[in-house]
Amino acid sequence: MQKGNSSKKTVKATASNKVSAPVTAIDKLLYLISTKKIQIFLLVAITFIFYGNSINNDFAFDDGEYYTSNQFVQKGFDGIYDLFTKESMYGFYGHASLVSGGRWRPLSLIVFALEKEFFDADPHTCHFINLLFLVVTCIIMLLFLRKYVFKQSPIAAFIIVLLFIIHPVHTEAVSHVKSLDELLSWLFLLLTMYCSLNFLTKKNYWQLILALIFYFLALISKENGISFIAILPLTFYFFTTQKLRVILFTTLSFIAVLGIYIFMRISIVPIMSKAGTDILNAPYLYATPVQHIATALMVLGRYILLLIWPNPLSCDYSYNQIPYVTFTDWRVWLSILSQAALLIYALTQIKNKNLVAYGILFYFCSIFIVSNILIDVGTFIGERFLYQPSFGFSIAIAVAFNKLMEKISFKSITQKFSIISSLIVIVMVLCGFQTMTRNAEWNNDQQLWIDDVKKVPNSVLAHENVGNNYLKAATAALTPKESIDDMNKALNEFKTTIKILPTYSISWVNLGYTYSRLNNNDSAEKAFLQAIVVDSTFAPPYNNLGTIYFGKNQYPKAMTYFEKGIKIDSTYADAYGNLGACYQNTGQYEKAILFYKKALQLNPNLDIVKQNLTNIEKLLGPKK
Repeated sequence: MQKGNSSKKTVKATASNKVSAPVTAIDKLLYLISTKKIQIFLLVAITFIFYGNSINNDFAFDDGEYYTSNQFVQKGFDGIYDLFTKESMYGFYGHASLVSGGRWRPLSLIVFALEKEFFDADPHTCHFINLLFLVVTCIIMLLFLRKYVFKQSPIAAFIIVLLFIIHPVHTEAVSHVKSLDELLSWLFLLLTMYCSLNFLTKKNYWQLILALIFYFLALISKENGISFIAILPLTFYFFTTQKLRVILFTTLSFIAVLGIYIFMRISIVPIMSKAGTDILNAPYLYATPVQHIATALMVLGRYILLLIWPNPLSCDYSYNQIPYVTFTDWRVWLSILSQAALLIYALTQIKNKNLVAYGILFYFCSIFIVSNILIDVGTFIGERFLYQPSFGFSIAIAVAFNKLMEKISFKSITQKFSIISSLIVIVMVLCGFQTMTRNAEWNNDQQLWIDDVKKVPNSVLAHENVGNNYLKAATAALTPKESIDDMNKALNEFKTTIKILPTYSISWVNLGYTYSRLNNNDSAEKAFLQAIVVDSTFAPPYNNLGTIYFGKNQYPKAMTYFEKGIKIDSTYADAYGNLGACYQNTGQYEKAILFYKKALQLNPNLDIVKQNLTNIEKLLGPKK
């Protein structure tokens, strides 16, 4: 019998001998969530869940200025040339806007013209298109983050886009039809970054050409793209290995596009356009230089607070919801110190390509252009202004949270997954409730302002718009009692506005108009006279005083006020028509005909003037 060899043999391990950890349900779920198709499906579904109810909304706020009452937009295709070659508010006012520096944002208006051409200004279609742009933006954002920022962590990319989608502060940008300019700007800036990085990593010059085209489209959507002259080289540094020389030369090509844009803009909207003289369009009009800077710095702190705690939300923060402050106010120093700390941290971490630092710097570069520190943007705060900067906020928060989770010792991967997923669900539920509630508040102009005036009780514009909506309700009321009740509510709103800002002539005019509808002509006359006292260059109170004296058959006095209104505003069609009526009632028919024709030349839709002109022509008979 042969004995076996008792000596020990060494057994080499092969790949098949290795023992792997068992695949758990959590591993499978994480793998599933990390796939591109599943992430896109989930993000699209969540976007429609959070913002789907905005599709039911009507037009609201200043949608009329940019859409429903913009003569160029309403022409559809035929208005596109004028939209591209004139200041953005020209189609509404008939002249450049009252906002400091003017506006030239033709792309969103051109999209509106196309919507009008194909869908006849249906508000639900407009809201659906806004929602589609949000969906496309989030998909591009995901692709950008997966490819260049979180190459090894697709779930991190997904969470950042998720944070962006569910943040309630974006409701204004999405639910406000006019804010399509924000949606287009950020979409094209994202595409600019994506194609630029494609060029730098693959040396594909077609990608650079695409990036330059997208950058120009972003600029003609809104001025936000100017900030990308700082953001692009920062992005190139963080997410490529290119040398500084290459980064600078690439950035120069975008500076050239910016130069072309600025040349085109100043040829249409002169850069020296006069500063706004209306406190609602020039929020720092009454502020001293010190108050201006201190208040603007405090407001920057408010923006960060809105990102952390987006409640309450309002479409307006105009005078005097945010009173002017000086450097003796503790809130100014809290804002300065907190933001300085963030900036110092970010600047010291640039060399390490710290993603939290990138997020912080992206945020500050984006928000600075609307900070009112260098340029008056026409409002104290705009929630829509956070649409682009919140991308940097989402990156910084997500990365910082992940670092915190790495420092905590969990008993198992199951415990870690359960805690993180539970936190995400809680945040989603809270944000979902706030977002859908806020979307519903944007349902129509009346609902928006009645809801928001409770949140911004010191806002002149909020009370003024609530009053105007009560006047509209009074006109549509089914019974005289309902109409009177609505007009009395309007009176209270206009009185509140005057209490906040006694020099606001528009509120005095609206107060007088409401009194006249209530047949209280004595109070109406006093209100119109006071409107002239606070602003003698405002034409409507002259015309309205003329109508009061006209009603009392005091034609010479009425004519004096109509003439004063025309002297102030030579395009005031109503005043021409009313002056014509004075001449008609005093038997001066030839003069009446001249003024009626002038009124109809300025505004062909004055039905009463048309009827009066027809009556005179019948009375005089055919000309020989």
